[in-house]
Amino acid sequence: MPDTNYTFLTQVLSDPNLHIPVEANFAVGFTNLKGADGGSSILSNLNYAFASNTGDVTDLYLDVIDVAGRLNYWNSINKDDVFFANGVTMPGESINAGKAGGALAPSGNSTAAAAAAGVNGYGGFLGGNYLSGRTSVANVDIMFLETNQSFIDYVLRPWVIAVSHYGLFARNSSVTAASQNFKTDIIVSFINKTTPNGGAAPHRKTITYKNAVPIAVDASTFNFSYGNPKTGTRSVKTTWTYSTYEVS
Repeated sequence: MPDTNYTFLTQVLSDPNLHIPVEANFAVGFTNLKGADGGSSILSNLNYAFASNTGDVTDLYLDVIDVAGRLNYWNSINKDDVFFANGVTMPGESINAGKAGGALAPSGNSTAAAAAAGVNGYGGFLGGNYLSGRTSVANVDIMFLETNQSFIDYVLRPWVIAVSHYGLFARNSSVTAASQNFKTDIIVSFINKTTPNGGAAPHRKTITYKNAVPIAVDASTFNFSYGNPKTGTRSVKTTWTYSTYEVS
């Protein structure tokens, strides 16, 4: 066996840092879903926003959703991890680029028009590359499993409505202002299969989306299907916008 192959097998493949990870080894969390005891959190803010007197709308004229009656279920979640988030579509990264020059403009036409027409002049020289800026970050999609006490309809749906009502304004630290803040950090933790010496599986990387809010909960269709009943699990896609992201 050539030395290069031996080195690859003994030093590269044996290095846990170069192992191929399992795609499903990830977890999704939110920094302030529950918050500290007695402090402001997404759940407590939703409870405040959807507090309702008798009537067709809440005190703040939002749709009536029984957030308060379900809070005890979500308060049992360990820290702020949401184990039933079962899929994430993370945006890529790109910049805008183009070519300048290298096209001989026909009489009365611009150089850009000549380039679009495929006219290549200037002695056969190619156009030079240029960059016109980084593209805006795209939204993040997160899939959530439906549960008996629906996290989708009792947390995510009112969360979208509250965000549309309160917006993304920066707020001070007063109690009233804090109760109107529905921004969070989404933490997607990717977990290794094992450590070199055994023990708990470590995070191999973490991506954090800062100042995120949900902006859409996809529609769901329920139906009876004779002879082909829908017996599987149901996942619903949600869409989130954010300001920046970090990789650690």
